[in-house]
Amino acid sequence: MNHTDIFQNHFKEVFPETFLVIATVIILLYSLCFASPGARLFLLRRGGGRTSIRAGKLAVLALSLTFFLLLVCVPHTSLFHGSLLVDELTSAARSLTLVSALLTLLISFGFMEGQRINSFEYILLILFSTLSMLLITSSYDLISMYLAIELQTLSFYVLAAFRRDNEFSTEAGLKYFVLGALSSGLLLFGESIIYGTTGVTNFEELTKLCIYSLSSSTNANEIMSLGVLLMLIAFLFKISAAPFHL
Repeated sequence: MNHTDIFQNHFKEVFPETFLVIATVIILLYSLCFASPGARLFLLRRGGGRTSIRAGKLAVLALSLTFFLLLVCVPHTSLFHGSLLVDELTSAARSLTLVSALLTLLISFGFMEGQRINSFEYILLILFSTLSMLLITSSYDLISMYLAIELQTLSFYVLAAFRRDNEFSTEAGLKYFVLGALSSGLLLFGESIIYGTTGVTNFEELTKLCIYSLSSSTNANEIMSLGVLLMLIAFLFKISAAPFHL
């Protein structure tokens, strides 16, 4: 594959995700400027609002612009040597993800006011989890899928234990961390078994190999079934489905 084609075409298709990353970093730097107690008191006296609310408004703007960029981008087939896939279905899924994230942020304003949360990190974690969900919907490879899932899970760890003064929030974060570590190990172990058996990680190539292996009875079928079973158990742990829950 031509590297010039990657920079000219492939990066254009993931420009919404790239913009969201840059916007999140800018919101982080902006919020850090007003993170000190003196700066927060100055904003409250001047009627500028709390830091978390200001960061939330910027996050809503960033997600709105990301959604607009997503509508402008023309769907491509396969990106970055088959690591990502951007077509009509993934574009629709990414649009639904961004709309859901926007609604979540708007609902979070009332929650932060009621719980007296003045931490801009709450907004940043929502943005990072949204970015990971955008990458998950476009993943077309075992490695890219695993990295995107782990980015999302790390954000959810902190969100679950965000209220440090609440014992239920702390317990939820600890349980989620233990379950997440176990499920991540099972997922990576299952993917390594599949890669060790087939030698590929691309979803399209794995589908072809699975269809071929089903037509022939070999020992590789049992090994691949073990890898798929471990990945299925890992996903059930991720969504806390019974009986894989605490």
